[in-house]
Amino acid sequence: MTTSRLLLPLLSLALSLSLAPSMRAEDNETPVKDADVPKAVVDAVAKKYPGSVVKAWAREEEDKKVAYEAKVELASKDPAGKETVRRLEAMLAEDGKILAEEEVVAADTLPAAVRKAIDASKYAKAAVKRVERKIIAEKADDAQFEVVFEADGKKHEVTFDAAGKILEEEDAEGSDEKDGGMEGKDGKDGKDGKPCAPPTPATPTTPTTPTK
Repeated sequence: MTTSRLLLPLLSLALSLSLAPSMRAEDNETPVKDADVPKAVVDAVAKKYPGSVVKAWAREEEDKKVAYEAKVELASKDPAGKETVRRLEAMLAEDGKILAEEEVVAADTLPAAVRKAIDASKYAKAAVKRVERKIIAEKADDAQFEVVFEADGKKHEVTFDAAGKILEEEDAEGSDEKDGGMEGKDGKDGKDGKPCAPPTPATPTTPTTPTK
């Protein structure tokens, strides 16, 4: 499931948390330059993801309500000096409140309750093609996990809550590639996945002077 398809349910849930109304990104998403992003939004991304790089910004509006999407890359090194890059997407309100975050993660990072639910489900023997973690309003304890399974030549997209309850199931043909994501059950590049190369120079997430 792409980010655009996810925004409506994510922001609808954010509305229930009194953060923002729902928006339809597929109809209202517009790429914007750094200078067109509110300082509160830029500063919130810099604070939430220190040292990260914003690869792209987009503005979304519906019913005069505005939100901004940041495609973020965050590089780090392990004790051996090997560099890894996290790629995620964050949706923020105009005042800088983080409404939702999405990130492709390794399957072995799934909570034990979700792994147990998978083992007890009809997908127990299916191959895991992608795992995506979704966090609403920075409530990581209530994260949702979207898992793409492949069995008998077909792909199925299943969303679990952190307790392992299935929230949604649907066919997922053609959805096994995520922009900037990493394919494969172990979180490494899959056969058709994009390599997780170090980011190219882009917009650093440092606070900026507001543009008038």
